[in-house]
Amino acid sequence: MTGCENETGRIGTVICDRDLLVRQGLRAMLGEDPAVEIVAMVDSISRAATVGRDARVDLVVSTIGALSVGEGVNPAGMLAADAFRALPNVLLVLEPGENRELLKAAIQAGVRGFVSKTDPAEVFREALRAVSGGLAFISPAPAHDVLHIVGSMRLPRPRMNGELVAVLTRREREVLILMADGSSNGDIARRLYVSEATVRSHVYRILHKAGLSSRSQAVAYAYRTELVRADGSHLGEVLSTP
Repeated sequence: MTGCENETGRIGTVICDRDLLVRQGLRAMLGEDPAVEIVAMVDSISRAATVGRDARVDLVVSTIGALSVGEGVNPAGMLAADAFRALPNVLLVLEPGENRELLKAAIQAGVRGFVSKTDPAEVFREALRAVSGGLAFISPAPAHDVLHIVGSMRLPRPRMNGELVAVLTRREREVLILMADGSSNGDIARRLYVSEATVRSHVYRILHKAGLSSRSQAVAYAYRTELVRADGSHLGEVLSTP
């Protein structure tokens, strides 16, 4: 199966939306997939962050409106909060004409899965498998808006190669290199013989230390600063570093 799986062999999923009927509708649809285990249904991202610490949770499926519920701060500020970035993988369910500032804030916070409420169940299933495994997924319906925002964003200046290597631990360098090599969180966990929760923690610390806001930025900068090289020669060098 593609995607990461929890100890039950299924994709542990949290459903997040302020509206009970929406949560129930998503549960009815996603629950039909035998590969999915609905771990919890919550009405705010702060509750999702709490539940997301459960080892069974691989993915949070949320509508963008839930990202501003009960946080006491503006939505963009909440999206940039450490609690949001520490979540497991996130799949956002979007409506036509979604608030572009909220969408931009979600992208900046590292969300990399986007589907439309109008997408059929098979698209949701494909998205769940991709995003739970640490991959990006954008269904055709929201693709124009998402890619337009990504194209207009200015990336922050990263630490340069020597600086980045100096602040990252050996294990963090290994995780970054495997990320850039196309490995999902599940792949990295198996390669390094650690849990996926541990991999998520390493990814979070890499982003924080490098001054970046998403996994895709980290991968791009790993290549741009030549910590990772296109010929693959970095793999043996860094993974064998004491």
